Amino acid sequence: MARRRDLDALVARIRESVGDPVFQDTTGVALSRESRESWIDLQGAAVALAAGAADDDRRELARALLDAIVHQPCFGADNPLSREAFALLFEGAPEELAASLRPQVGHTYGGGGYLRARIWSLRGPEGARWLEVLARADPRVSPPSAEIVSAWTAEEWSARLDVVACLPVEPRPALVALPLSGRPPRTAMPAVVRVVIAHAEDERDGLLRFVADRLRAQRTSPEESIELFDWEGRHNRPELFRWLLELSGDAGARPPLVSAAVRAGAISEADGAWLGAGLERPAWADREVPWQLDRVFDVGEVRLPAGQLTGGDPWWTGGVEGFPWTIDVPSGSYSARIATASHPLEGSDCAALELLLDPAATVERWSLVAADRGYDGYHVEIGVASLGAPAAYGGAPVDGDEFFSRPRPAWDTVDRGVDGTLVLCSVRPQHQLCRTWVGTASGEPVAVVTDLGLLALDFGRSPSLPWR
Repeated sequence: MARRRDLDALVARIRESVGDPVFQDTTGVALSRESRESWIDLQGAAVALAAGAADDDRRELARALLDAIVHQPCFGADNPLSREAFALLFEGAPEELAASLRPQVGHTYGGGGYLRARIWSLRGPEGARWLEVLARADPRVSPPSAEIVSAWTAEEWSARLDVVACLPVEPRPALVALPLSGRPPRTAMPAVVRVVIAHAEDERDGLLRFVADRLRAQRTSPEESIELFDWEGRHNRPELFRWLLELSGDAGARPPLVSAAVRAGAISEADGAWLGAGLERPAWADREVPWQLDRVFDVGEVRLPAGQLTGGDPWWTGGVEGFPWTIDVPSGSYSARIATASHPLEGSDCAALELLLDPAATVERWSLVAADRGYDGYHVEIGVASLGAPAAYGGAPVDGDEFFSRPRPAWDTVDRGVDGTLVLCSVRPQHQLCRTWVGTASGEPVAVVTDLGLLALDFGRSPSLPWR
């Protein structure tokens, strides 16, 4: 009876402990927060009481502790969940543990991250099995750190990669990036190939190109390189497999590798003839290729009632952040255009913003606008650039979720009434440096162009616009 009373009392304390956020480390926090009892303090008692307890009692303790972990808001860099307490959850409430891994369960800053960290550390077959449980509960879960995967054996790597290869293709699970975490050992590379064949869209897919580079670094002679590939896996997507063979070696290296695989009995002569047949090797396989000007779009009117123009990331510029630069122009309403560029690997995106102050004028001189922050231009913070009236900035210009869900290139015009308007557009990469040039004729501004980095525009060296 005493043991039952102890169990009931501890379960009650665990359940009652869930409440205000727990801060593991208040260093640097301005407001002092009183320490209080939480599951972090009670997990040791739960482990001790569960030792030797009946199965039903152990399950009750595990469920109570798991519920507290998931629902208690908790902040701190370290993982306070002890290995012993996780073992209690793992053995006493495995079904509940699996259900708790869904992203909609528990508090956003609860113990889900602590649970995932312990799952990543599971070794052997259990580690692979629970990786699948975790991935199916939350397709967005990211791969573990390089520090964690560095402890995996070659067998553990292969088992986990095979789990990833069998995950649903849509939506694309974040764990597809597992081959990018750390460095899978050589004997696990066939499993890496299986992940690529299962999830890469085509030969331009970043996953395939990354793995191809890894394979290229490990390839030696054709005979020794056969073991890096899963030759049976080619049947699932033979065209993609052939591209992986091509891109994982230098130009001309694929046919000798395929011939070696035929001699070793890995593939038939008929399959070898097809896998070794000619392919038009793309330029990007061996060197960086530039973005190319694509199209120019009229995107609306920009009104400048006060006769001033500025630019910047519209979610960041203005307010307490101020403006990277401001120039005086004649007040009025002017046509805005966006030039887009395309890349064989990156797709298409916005490359330049142009404001036509006088469409009939010919620019005589271009001048780079000096920014106020020690460099020529501004860096976008969330992948968006803009031009507009200074008074039109401040606050979110558009619905961010809707805007960032649009296919690239994306743009919009924001009308702020008497304050004027601004035009914004997507930019890559996220922190791209955007430089703005003012074109003048007879000393008067007639055009403004912001280079978004893809075309490397420099009107000081080449004053003509490539799209005119």
